Order: sequence, then C-alpha cells, then structure tokens
Amino acid sequence: MSRVLATAEKFKSETGSGVLDESKSFGLKQLKETIRAILDGAIALDEAEPDESLLRNYLNDTTWSGELSGTTLLTATAYRMAQLEPHEFGSRYVDWADEKRDAILERIDEDGLLSPVINPLNWGDRTPGTESPEAQSFAILMFAAYQDYNEGW
Repeated sequence: MSRVLATAEKFKSETGSGVLDESKSFGLKQLKETIRAILDGAIALDEAEPDESLLRNYLNDTTWSGELSGTTLLTATAYRMAQLEPHEFGSRYVDWADEKRDAILERIDEDGLLSPVINPLNWGDRTPGTESPEAQSFAILMFAAYQDYNEGW
C-alpha cells in the first residue's frame, strides 16, 4: 500500500482535469488513513503485550505466538510511511519500528534466515517455522525502507 501511495503521489495528470486531481487527492487521503489504521491497530495490540516483542500471526488472537513475517512487513511500512509522510507518520511510528527492527535483527540467523515464521504453505500450522520466502522479502523491504528513511530519500 505504501508503494501504491508513493507511485500515485508522483503521478502527474496530463489532462489538467481538476476532477482527476480531486479524485486523486481523495484517494491518497483514504489510502493514508487506511495505512495509519493498520499501523495504529498493530501498535496498540503490540503495546498491550509488552512481553511479546513480535506481532502475532493473527494480531487479536493471543493463542498464536509472535512471528517475523507480519512484524517485518509492518516495520517496513512504518519506516516507509515516515519517509514518505514524515509530518503524518512521525516519531511514534519510527520509535515503534526501531523497537521491532531490534527484535527482528536478534532473530536473523548466520545464514540470513528469519525465525520464527509461519509456514507459508499452511497458515493454520502453529509450529514456529524456520523458512519463509515472504519473511525474507519483507526483510529486504524493511532494510530498504530503514535506509531510505535514515538517508532522507
């Protein structure tokens, strides 16, 4: 969603149509509000469980353990939004992302694999997994967003 936002914000209307500009502005506002609602919900649930440093596979279900795929993706999103919209996604989001990033870094093994993760082939499997292509790709997104945020891109 943050990628769509970044692309749409750079789009320039060639028609000069005020209707398109108004529609784009409304759509971007709605997209930012949706991203904020997702991050705010994740942060609130995370803060309610200070002993669990990772987000759960299903955020509102405490029978699931914390895992890295969702944690890493939402951390990436927080950094990306802080970079794209710093006046709207400020220190609260960056501080949370920094905390999650530290927890993620502690769980990357010598081969660069993130663990624990959810089995990407069986989402109902509650056994913490050790391999997830999604978690790996989300880690790349997180590192790129972190770097861009810190370099002021």
